[in-house]
Amino acid sequence: CTVGAALVGALGLAFGETEVAAGGLVASTAFFGGFALYLIVSERRRHESVEDELQAQATFLESLVDSIGAVSSTLDASEILDRTCDEARRLFDARSARIIPAGREGGRDTAPGGERMIVPLAVHGERLGDLELVRPEPFHRWDHMRATVLADFAARAVENSRLLEEARDLEAERER
Repeated sequence: CTVGAALVGALGLAFGETEVAAGGLVASTAFFGGFALYLIVSERRRHESVEDELQAQATFLESLVDSIGAVSSTLDASEILDRTCDEARRLFDARSARIIPAGREGGRDTAPGGERMIVPLAVHGERLGDLELVRPEPFHRWDHMRATVLADFAARAVENSRLLEEARDLEAERER
């Protein structure tokens, strides 16, 4: 379309028709102006969409940090795991969240009426168990990454709890 308007303008100049040349120039300028406006508007919409997505990501990460704080606010290993399940349920809108002890099977790959994700709880190569999440909607790659962060932190909190317990026991034995 623009090429056609520019061609009309060029032909108008070639044949000495200034009005045709001016018309072609105006048409091609109008088309380019409209196209530029379209690009600006579409890019602005894309930027707004990306901003919304980044805001959602930031909100989730803030929730994840709050969850990590809630998980680590206790020193009891079983309470850490219970809080991890509660926080995972809240963060991922999961119907259920549970810890599968190390060495036990979690069951089928999919849960009836929902999607299932299993994330290992391991620290220093030692498998403490698995965090199993079930929800109606499919899990995405980023859900798995986020659940892994939560599980890693929970595993480290459990390990710290165990180390503190051992230190207390050793200190009590030393005092005896």
